[in-house]
Amino acid sequence: LVAISNTRGAFARRLPHSVLLFEVETGRLRKTFANGLASAYGPLGFAENGTRLVTSSLQWRPVGRRGSQPGVVSGAALWNTENGELLREFPDGADAVVSGDGRWIATACLTSGWSDRLPPNADTSSVTIWDARTGEPVQTLKHEEYLRDFAFAPDSKRILVAAQIRTQQGQSTGLEGRIVEWGWQSARKLFVEDSAKRFARVLYSPEGRRRFALTEEVNQLDDSEYRFRGWDVKSGAELPIGDYRVFTNLVSEVFFFPEADRFIRLWPD
Repeated sequence: LVAISNTRGAFARRLPHSVLLFEVETGRLRKTFANGLASAYGPLGFAENGTRLVTSSLQWRPVGRRGSQPGVVSGAALWNTENGELLREFPDGADAVVSGDGRWIATACLTSGWSDRLPPNADTSSVTIWDARTGEPVQTLKHEEYLRDFAFAPDSKRILVAAQIRTQQGQSTGLEGRIVEWGWQSARKLFVEDSAKRFARVLYSPEGRRRFALTEEVNQLDDSEYRFRGWDVKSGAELPIGDYRVFTNLVSEVFFFPEADRFIRLWPD
């Protein structure tokens, strides 16, 4: 099976504004998936050996703490690919990630700073794990005020989360960073790292022996700078990456060498 976005007919004008599911061998269109009056649809990933599909959408919703202004809000949904049934619509504003073994889905409402562009009821401090087969929630991991990013480990048993903590110094309010690795089934914290700089992205090396994060700070030119940091999962020791900085957190891909001691980063032009 292959899932393709057909937002506003970008893939095939004669087919519906939706996510299209094709059979690879025959090229036959099996199902179309669309929920709500969204301005865009896209596939996020298969689960449960291809019997489930997670899709994303952009929908108009009230945003901000008081919900007083309209805005485009991301959404995610879980579908049965065999009969086209909508099994679950995840909370408005939530990003979704499928675990490597395809059995679990994690969702969270992420923010790059303050939560004025999320739905007024958005929970920006929790990661929820769902059973991909049934669409039912199985665990909730509570964090500090704002979540920036999250990722499953390759073994699907751990989740790495980047969060932000509000700080108060006199009349000034700021944000500091924290990453937490969870053994999510037991809701046990396996690793915690605090930083005066906010964490923007988290990821694992393919074999799961290293965890990585991007820190974020504003330089003298009022531009955001990002630096890679990494830690050994077994020992917790920080990796000697050095002062490796980039000027965007839109890291498209990170390719690791087989030993996972070197990486290549690609970024959009």
